[in-house]
Order: sequence, then structure tokens, then C-alpha cells
Amino acid sequence: MIGSGDVADVAVVIPCCNGEHHIDRALSSVVTQPGLSMEIVVVDDGSTDRSVDRAKAFSEVQVISTPNRGAAAARNAGLRATKAPLVKFLDADDELLPDALTEQVEAVNQLGPEQIHVGGWYVLADAGQKRRHGCQRDGGGQVPNLIIQNILTSGPLHRRHLLERVNGFDERFPWNQEWNLHIRLAASGAQFLFHEQAVYCAHRRSDAGRITNKKFKTRDFVRKELDMIEWTRQSIGRSERTDVAFAFRAMRIAKSAAKLGQLADAHAALAFARAISPRDYRRHWPSKYTAIHRLFGTRLGEKALIRYWQMSS
Repeated sequence: MIGSGDVADVAVVIPCCNGEHHIDRALSSVVTQPGLSMEIVVVDDGSTDRSVDRAKAFSEVQVISTPNRGAAAARNAGLRATKAPLVKFLDADDELLPDALTEQVEAVNQLGPEQIHVGGWYVLADAGQKRRHGCQRDGGGQVPNLIIQNILTSGPLHRRHLLERVNGFDERFPWNQEWNLHIRLAASGAQFLFHEQAVYCAHRRSDAGRITNKKFKTRDFVRKELDMIEWTRQSIGRSERTDVAFAFRAMRIAKSAAKLGQLADAHAALAFARAISPRDYRRHWPSKYTAIHRLFGTRLGEKALIRYWQMSS
């Protein structure tokens, strides 16, 4: 979609692993965006189905095949293979809304060099239910806010120089890669500007192949989640406000573990929260959780809270 030697307006990078049933939809939503010169790269992450053939059917698309190393490595490979100053990462099971990327590029061109445009999204579930999601707001500091509330991968339109400044995605992360990236970008000085207008539709499947579904079946998923919190803490430097936010995230991991019946892991996640923010780890807790915890004291309160989560699953 660009001539030899020209630099495109925007690069679209789509990691794909066994996505033959939805990669056509994602690519069709990209190639029909009007008025843009684009580099479109599908990074096949070791697919064993017909994903590569499906992607190659689009003449505008460059396909890069790599061994299976995960979405973070695939996105970094796509970043290295492109040159455009703006970069849109699109998940293979998402689709851009009509004109959305064109409008996002126009909006970004009105912003400063440290600013990143983030759009809203729709979620379309298996049963056809459609829900609109707006973007988070910055209240209390952007980095702590990003720790608590994630921006999903397909929402931002990134600036290449900011991605390169933080060395792209951390390839240690089996999931939560965009969470870590956005926190590091904000900590480096980038500013996310949130807009309500939806830019993509996220198709949420209930099958076990989705990373979000697979992680809960992964052995030691709580340990991996806590490792990822610690890696992110180390990458941005410690502060009281960010540690309180990380402690809140650890509490949510404990809740997930309790609902799965992994009670020892739930206790470990709460202990992790206490360790990183001893005086204030409950600051962002819902009042109901805080009341249960205070009623029984720290140790018995944690047991009661875990029991409550388990019973409400």
C-alpha cells in the first residue's frame, strides 16, 4: 500500500497464532480504512492451521513467520519490520470500526509528541451481546491508574519513538503484555489521552484457546501474575502510590485464585500485597472487603475474605 522508499502514515501489526477463523475479519477491517498509506504486517506466531494462507490472500499484507514465542515477541517482530511513525497493534480476533484508524491518525496529528490517543471499544460476545466500553479517566496519577485499570491492546495509536524508548514489549510476559507496556510508557513521560469514541470491536470467544481463558488453567498462574507485578515494579521504580496500586492488583489476583479454589495461592497473593504496601495495601479495596477484613483482623480477616470470594464464585 506504499511505494518503494516511501514511509507509510501508519503501521498495523497483527500477531496471529492459529487464527484462521478470524484473521480475515481483522484484515478486512484494516485494508478498508480510507485515505491512509499503511504498512500491514501479520506476524504468524507458529500457527499450525491455515492462518498464513488466509493472511497471504490479502495482497496488501506482509506475513512474517516465527516460531511460537508469544504475542509480545510477535508484536516486537512486527515493530522491527515496519518504519511508519505511528503504530497500531491489533489483536487477530479484533476488528477496526469503519474509518476509525483514519480518524485516529488525524487526531494524533493534532497532539504533542509525548501524547498517545486511546479510543474506546465494543465487545461482542459469543451469544451476540454487544456492549460499549469507554476509556478510563486519569484521577490520581496516570501510572497508578494504569496499574489498576488496563488499556487493551487495540485501543491506542502508538508513536514509534515512544515504543522504541521503552524497548517495546517485555517478552517475558505470557499475558498482560500491554498492561506492562502502557505502565512503562507512562512512567517514561508519555501521556495517554482517552476518547470515548469506539475505534474497534473486540470479539470475545468462550473457547479455551484465548489467552485470557488459558491463563487460569496455567499451572502456577498466581505465581506468574505476581512475578509480572514485580517485574513491572522494578522497571518503573518504586513509589508509595504505585505500590498501593500494585497491592490492589494483587488483591484481585487473590480473588481470582479463591474463585478457582486455589486457596493457598489466594493467601500468597494477599501476603504479597501486604509486603509491598504494608501500611496502605487496602486503600483501593471496595468497602465491603475492607469491612470483612477489619472485623476479624489481618489473618482471620484474610481467611474470611477468601472464603467469601470462594462462596460467591
